[in-house]
Formats: sequence, structure tokens, C-alpha cells
Amino acid sequence: MRLRVLSSYAVRAIGLILFIYILMNIDFRQMVSVALSLDLTVLLVLVSIVAIIVILKGIRWQVLGREMGLSFSTKEAVDALCVSQVTGLVLPGALGDLIRVPYLTSRGNPTDMATLSILVDAVVSAIIPYAVAVLALLRIFDIPITASSLLIPILWIVGLYGVYRLLKATLWSWFMRARLQKLMTSGIRGNILFDLPTTLRALGLKTVLLAVLLAAGSWFLYTMQGYVLALAMGLNITWEYLAISLSVSIMLTAIPVSIVGLGIREGALLFLFSLIGIEAVTVVAFSLTLLVTSLTPSIVGIISWMRDPFLDVETHPMEVSLGVSPPPNFEHA
Repeated sequence: MRLRVLSSYAVRAIGLILFIYILMNIDFRQMVSVALSLDLTVLLVLVSIVAIIVILKGIRWQVLGREMGLSFSTKEAVDALCVSQVTGLVLPGALGDLIRVPYLTSRGNPTDMATLSILVDAVVSAIIPYAVAVLALLRIFDIPITASSLLIPILWIVGLYGVYRLLKATLWSWFMRARLQKLMTSGIRGNILFDLPTTLRALGLKTVLLAVLLAAGSWFLYTMQGYVLALAMGLNITWEYLAISLSVSIMLTAIPVSIVGLGIREGALLFLFSLIGIEAVTVVAFSLTLLVTSLTPSIVGIISWMRDPFLDVETHPMEVSLGVSPPPNFEHA
């Protein structure tokens, strides 16, 4: 048991170790100087863009949740996203988003559908940046897009679908279900991950397209946030190349080997920006400034948590885990 815990911490430390290594190989004082040289007006513009991004994400999640029978407002969705940023400061990858489950269940929503809404939201939000990132990698490594090159990803997709069907028919019932139920000890069905494709189809094309459009808007604004920062720092970079670079970093930081993507984001941007001759000191200053401004909603999350500690043992004893049983009088949508 102790070895398992140590292993989980070791995995989380990968990004941090890489981050420390990067800092040790640049002029730290110069990096801080570059970051602090930004005008206050620029920072206010960046924070304003972040606020709009969070609102768009909240609207997207609420649109999906409404179609899944969940009851929460756009304001509550934005509030939950801000709280999830706080937990994201201590949990690797995108695992901090799971705090949205007890947030919803404490408001009378069923755990399984709350969890499923987060999974669907994550899938929708990943479509644009992941597609851009894959195309970017093909371009960077000069891989020609031909019929034969397209055959490889098609075979991978078919193979993964085969594994998916095999797991669903065999191992899931006695292994995966047990592990998921250990993570979420009440109110959740063991086959929830396999409900994801069915749920996406049940949402309807109109809802999915609206959610994808909102996700595209969030991605575009995030790229604009980076572009405004790049211009303020005097980086010689085009909007298109920045969009590609940020998409690749989004894809890599989703891997749960770092806290808030530290080290992983910097490593990805150092590689991509070095291809166009941008100095390492400037790249790290850019990355950290982008991160800090993107984390400003966590301030709202901390305030919200203090006002409504929905995981408090005394006030909400059933919510001390990430899984919460819905109230007895709640009717499943």
C-alpha cells in the first residue's frame, strides 16, 4: 500500500523535476525580469480574457448537463470550474475537475450523471486542441498526409475500439468496476465509462455541435490570450504557430504527471519555440505568465469554497468522498 502511494507521488513529481531542471539551466533573474516587465494594462487584458473563457466553459458544461437531466445554473457551473482550479493546484493532470462531482451532488444531482457530464465535457473540450495538435505534429515531423499514412491511425482506432469491446465484455465486470467503485464509493454505477459513447449519441447533434462551438471559442480565446502576451513580450511568432504550440501543450499537460502542467508545458513550448529562434528565458517567462493569469479564477474558487464548503464533514457527511449518493427523494433523470 505504501509503495503504491509513493509511486503515485513519484509520477506527479515528473513534471516538477523537469521544471526544476529547466529553471536550473536558464538565467532565473532574467526570466523574472522579463515576466515583471509587463505593463499592468496587459495583465488586466489577459485576466479579462480568462474570465470570458471560464464563462464559455461554464455555459458549455451547463448545456451538456441540462441535456443529461442535471439541474445547475451557468453561474453554478462557472463557480464549480473555479473551485476545480483550486483542487487542480494539488492534483495532477485534469484530476482536479473531479471536484465538480460532489459540487453537483451536494445540489441534488445523481453522482453517476454528474461524473458522466464531466467526462463528456472533457471529450468535447479536447476535440479542437487535440485535432490541431495532431496536425501540428504531422507538420513538425514532416509526415506526409497520404492514404498509407492515414491507414496507421485508422488501424489504431479500430484496434482501440476492439480493446474497448473486449474490456466491456470481460475484465470490466470484475476488475475495472471494483477500482472505480473504490474511487467513488457511493452513488455511481460501475459501467459509467462505457456509457460515454451512448451519452454522446443521446445528446443529439445540435447539442454536441453547440458544445463544440463553445469549446472552439474557448480555445480561440486562450490562443488570443497567449498572442496578446507574446506581442507584449516582443516574441517574433505568428498567431498560427502559437495556436499550434499551445494546442500541443494542452494535449501534453492533460497527462497526470505534473501539477498544473508545470515542467510539461515549459518543455513542450521550449522545444516548439526553439524551432523559430525564441530564447529559453523568454519562453519560460511566457509560459509562467500565461499560467499565472490563467489561474486567476482560482481566487474566486477559494472564496466560493470558504462560503460553501460542500465537502465539510460536519455539514455534508455524505460528501467526504468524490462519490455521493443522491437524496432519497431525487428522481433520476
